[in-house]
Amino acid sequence: MRKNQVIVGVLLLATAFLVVGCAKPPQQDIDGAKAALAAAEQAEAPKYAADAWDKAQQAMNAVNAELEAQQAKFALFRSYTKAKQLITDATNAANAAKDAAVAGKEKAKNEAKASIQGQPSTPTPEDAVRRACDAAGGLDAFRSLGILGLTTKREEVTQEGTITSSLKNIYFLTPGPLPGRLELPESERMVVAADDGSGGWAMVQQKPDMRAGTKFQVKRMLTSSLFPLLLPFSLTWEGVAIQEVKPAQLKGHPVWQLTVVVPRGFFDTPQIAATWTVLLDSTTFALVRADSPFTDLGKGVTADGMRFTWRDPVTIKGVTFPKEQRITGLDLTGKEKTHSRVDRIQYHLIPVSEASKYFANPIPPDQRPKPPAMQPPLPPASQPKS
Repeated sequence: MRKNQVIVGVLLLATAFLVVGCAKPPQQDIDGAKAALAAAEQAEAPKYAADAWDKAQQAMNAVNAELEAQQAKFALFRSYTKAKQLITDATNAANAAKDAAVAGKEKAKNEAKASIQGQPSTPTPEDAVRRACDAAGGLDAFRSLGILGLTTKREEVTQEGTITSSLKNIYFLTPGPLPGRLELPESERMVVAADDGSGGWAMVQQKPDMRAGTKFQVKRMLTSSLFPLLLPFSLTWEGVAIQEVKPAQLKGHPVWQLTVVVPRGFFDTPQIAATWTVLLDSTTFALVRADSPFTDLGKGVTADGMRFTWRDPVTIKGVTFPKEQRITGLDLTGKEKTHSRVDRIQYHLIPVSEASKYFANPIPPDQRPKPPAMQPPLPPASQPKS
């Protein structure tokens, strides 16, 4: 009798162990994840939120793989703890895909409506730059021009009304700014500076400029002169970034407003701002205006902003350039000042075969400025003995 009681007890204990040990799949949670994925698909996530839909599918695939892995195990060793977390992740991903699909569909609807009403959708920065270059003749045509020479006659009116004039010659291999050459023939110092891409050099009154910084500064000088004049092509230069494109109005005319950012040291002086605003016609993408804002250099030192506009276009091998560039000073609020400048430019092409004549460094290597010698670090100060 006692033996039978022991057997029955063992059987009851084994049965209880099996009941507790045989974990079952969380079917209700699985059904919820599948329903969320189906809802995302019904919201057209594959069309309007492709990336989010892919993530949701990958999350659900991870759930199925984990469920299959547990099903392959002996019943007593199955655990669905990891599966439950994966199911939660898959459900969240499916819900996110659904929300993204709803937002994407609404955006597409608004863009279609705007297009019907004659209001174009906002272009990407890349598209805006490409179409602006196309409006000026095309980036490929510009790059194929070869060496372009510019003779600039400048007339400047200061805030006090003083008028000054100067002459400047620039030569560069498109798309620029290097190789490039700058000449100030009317300057008292008779400056000639160039950079063939390996480092800048300069001659002042036919003598080598021995300052070590010339190697870097010539490129910055060329950039400062050419960047506004060669817009929109200069927007493709290395280091130039378009942070934003948005619709705006200029005197009641719709334009695209580009926020342009350049790195520190891009120009030859910190007085030129590193963030510009460039306006393009909203329909033709033709260049309209560019602003470099007022800059605060610290310690009470400030520099006027600059507003660039262009007139009298001329076409060279299908590429359009302005014969006149106007620069107006801007105050802290962006209001125009009386300080202004007018550049009148003449263009001429030069055979690429003459590149070395314009850009190569004529200074013998042993006479070129040397970088400052690095001083060895000082030995640490001796510590007083305790």
